[in-house]
Amino acid sequence: MHKMCLRLLLEATDSQRIMHLTKLTLDICIANLSHWMTQGFVTHIPHARELVQIVLDRALSSDSAIAGQEYLAEAIEVAKTGANVLVVQNHRSGADTGVFEMLIKRSFGDDTTRGWAYMSGHIVNVFLAPMVFSTSLDRYQIYSVKNQTGTGVIEQITAELKGEMVMQNMRAMTALVERTKQGGQFTVLYPEGGRGEGCLKQGEAKTSCIPKLISGRTDKPFYILPTFVSGATNLLPVRRGPNEYNQVFDSVERGQANLRIGQMICGNTFLDRCSYNDRIIADGMMLLIAALAPNVAEKGPYGTARMEELAGRLIG
Repeated sequence: MHKMCLRLLLEATDSQRIMHLTKLTLDICIANLSHWMTQGFVTHIPHARELVQIVLDRALSSDSAIAGQEYLAEAIEVAKTGANVLVVQNHRSGADTGVFEMLIKRSFGDDTTRGWAYMSGHIVNVFLAPMVFSTSLDRYQIYSVKNQTGTGVIEQITAELKGEMVMQNMRAMTALVERTKQGGQFTVLYPEGGRGEGCLKQGEAKTSCIPKLISGRTDKPFYILPTFVSGATNLLPVRRGPNEYNQVFDSVERGQANLRIGQMICGNTFLDRCSYNDRIIADGMMLLIAALAPNVAEKGPYGTARMEELAGRLIG
């Protein structure tokens, strides 16, 4: 923690405030962890939100930029009428969400993203260091596909444990439906299901259930808003290894990152064009994101001619 404050060149008062907020957040996390493990939806901790804003405000350089503000402004106005908005975004670093929120805050004001909810991989919420940051958000806690199959952090998957994961995901999906029935909700989803390495990776087919639930279980208008964060690894590099989820405080640095926001697309029209096929929906969401990538190399599998053809049918 002290090293992070030094790297970010924080004033003594900010450093002391961060230390205090971190302790308060950790105390709350430790006291509530077992309860949160059985909740589909968890609200943010105000101490954690203040902490993240202090860190990100200092870590994110002043030359970081946001493009497409007009599309976000339109989405905010649409949500005020009762429509639900699904924000889809690439996932390159643990700092993606912080960059996203901080750049929006700088352009639109402090309270713009308050109440937005994030689809949050459950595993990063059981490690105390990243939990300090993830608890700054309202979130649906889920187990990703890789952790249900033993290819993620949890290697030994028993039938009982997998059953518990399935039940947890059902609680999260139930909470998603109940919230979106109210209308006017922003939900943020990372269709890749985990952090990519240098470019986009193929979207997880199971993430298709999110837009299908928002569309099929509510009678509210529904839109998809694509976004692309670049440069988040300048603030928080991905350092793979057995301790990767606890490297947050050791790895945060000052740097530049940018956010691009694309034009909304009607969610129901999008699902119709995808024929409600899970694989096509996941690829379609990734194609919306890929259209905002700064170059072809960063599009990864979504820069091929075949995918360009699919994009023309789904979003062109």
